Amino acid sequence: MSINKDIEGTTLVKRVGLIIYLSSASDQYRLRRYGDIVYFSKKMKYCVLYLDKKEAKAKVREIGSLDFVTEVEYS
Repeated sequence: MSINKDIEGTTLVKRVGLIIYLSSASDQYRLRRYGDIVYFSKKMKYCVLYLDKKEAKAKVREIGSLDFVTEVEYS
């Protein structure tokens, strides 16, 4: 019995992780409405954000167009 097979039968939402590089460390608070921030590096000015997979493409474009975001990549 595999844990992956156990998970397939549940109604878990597929999620995707994004690494978002910011121009200022304080701008990470403005990203909270796009998903769940699970890690933030003040020194390196980036955060890891998880969001639903079905909304990912639209949100990546939207987040990438924000003035305080320097780069967005999939984790």
